[in-house]
Amino acid sequence: EHQRALQWATRRQQMLDEEVQRLRAHIEVSKDHGKLAQTLIETTAERDELVEALEAAQDELEELRKDKIRATKEREAANAEHTRVMDWAAGELQGVQEELEKERCARHKLLQAAQDHECVGGDTQHDHAGGWKKTRSLLKLVAA
Repeated sequence: EHQRALQWATRRQQMLDEEVQRLRAHIEVSKDHGKLAQTLIETTAERDELVEALEAAQDELEELRKDKIRATKEREAANAEHTRVMDWAAGELQGVQEELEKERCARHKLLQAAQDHECVGGDTQHDHAGGWKKTRSLLKLVAA
């Protein structure tokens, strides 16, 4: 009976040793799980920060896209205004050039008429009631 009690105590000791080993392994696994849980918490926090940063970047990108659209519309409006002003200026320039051409032609005709009168007038003493002096003054004015 003493032998039996000793065998039972030995088996019981082995079972308790195995249980202790199992519990130690469980504790190690639990520690690993705790480390993994802490890592998961930290990783989740980092992910949340990255998501926030990504959302902020997307918002900024959307604002930049809107600014680009606005700038494009402003540039198109400025180009249209520039074209309108250039067309108007070209029309004005054309009108001024036509007026200048008319004045040049008129001046040329007056000069021609004055030269013709000079050739026909002959004597410088002959005044035609002041016409010769007026023609001379007109020639100087047209030449200027």
